[in-house]
Amino acid sequence: MIKFTAKEDGKLKKMLMQESNLGFSTVNKKLREKQVMLNGYRVSQDVDVMLGDEIIMFAKAAEFNFKIAYEDENVMVAIKPKGIETPEFEIKIFETKGIFAKAMHRLDRNTEGLVLFAKTKEVQEELRAELNEHRVVKFYHAFVFGRPYKKAQLNSYLKKNSEASTVMIFDKKVAGSTPIETEYSFLDKNGEISRLEVILREGGKTHQIRAHLAYFKLPIVGDRKYGNSDLNKKYKKTKQELYAVKLEFNLEGKLSYLNKKKIEYLDYKKI
Repeated sequence: MIKFTAKEDGKLKKMLMQESNLGFSTVNKKLREKQVMLNGYRVSQDVDVMLGDEIIMFAKAAEFNFKIAYEDENVMVAIKPKGIETPEFEIKIFETKGIFAKAMHRLDRNTEGLVLFAKTKEVQEELRAELNEHRVVKFYHAFVFGRPYKKAQLNSYLKKNSEASTVMIFDKKVAGSTPIETEYSFLDKNGEISRLEVILREGGKTHQIRAHLAYFKLPIVGDRKYGNSDLNKKYKKTKQELYAVKLEFNLEGKLSYLNKKKIEYLDYKKI
């Protein structure tokens, strides 16, 4: 199920395609089959939508395509597409491959890229311990507006705002906040848009990269929570241009063979 609130006035079909990342024909089929609800009522046509309207589309995980970047008897690294939550992606893995597969970390719904899965409960416990010790390093590519340095290490404090489903960033520790560290390196630039390589050195919290970069005046292109709405409209971007592109391992014990593996995803569509 995909549920969202309209951020502006517009056409239903266009919003469904933007939010779900499903194709034109699939969205048309959903409307014909009355698998879409607008403010609690089922609709079957491309109607007008108003700011604040609640939209629900019933979609199975099986309708999202994905690729495998790496797999062996213990782990699998799959490429999550935009438009699907990580728990739904687990279901997709099970429906497609018929195996136990537990995601060891999460990506936001509209963040695309590598997700590490454990294929047994034993491996799940081992990887959880390794992740707690920061022995798995996750690299991201972020397309941002603004003027980044060639390299920077950002240290701040993050606090969740559960009611608004957002996070807040602070220079100093406040009640309920946790320390975060986000490192980035400049890769290249195209007009107003720069591409950064980003590493989470501490924290790994929900929305950390998106909120932290925005706090330092480097909003991610297409980010509707923390981004620059005027520039997003200018470039017609409605999903954050953030990609999980590489995993590096420094593991001990049974899974240490992964330390020599090169697992990357660099085939994402660049702006």
